[in-house]
Amino acid sequence: MKDKKQIAGVELWMDSTVARIMTTAEPGKVIHEVNSTYESRERIDGEGADGVLLGAYRATNDEFTKHNREKNALRSFFKSIVDSLVNYNSIEVDGVGTVPAQFCNFVKEEDLLKGKEIHLKGNLKTT
Repeated sequence: MKDKKQIAGVELWMDSTVARIMTTAEPGKVIHEVNSTYESRERIDGEGADGVLLGAYRATNDEFTKHNREKNALRSFFKSIVDSLVNYNSIEVDGVGTVPAQFCNFVKEEDLLKGKEIHLKGNLKTT
């Protein structure tokens, strides 16, 4: 399989629902957009586990299960973003909340995007 041409740099703007990959040559121009399957839902006071009987097993929607679903959805979202960034040498990450930092930590922990320069805006650098 032939290697694709490496492109200089991009800026990644993200939150927990969408990631926008923008070119540094034309600021603000979106090259690609990745959407998350994660849907946030507020817990209602007094809400308990709403389990469903599935054969001999009980499937619950307790806090632990919901947390794991959220974590898995976020990891899947991050993997989709990584797949979109393989052709770029330099990536500047920015966005809302803690998601940009979580993404940089995910890339570092999973040892993804080897040889790429990843900068978290605010002069924090992770590679």
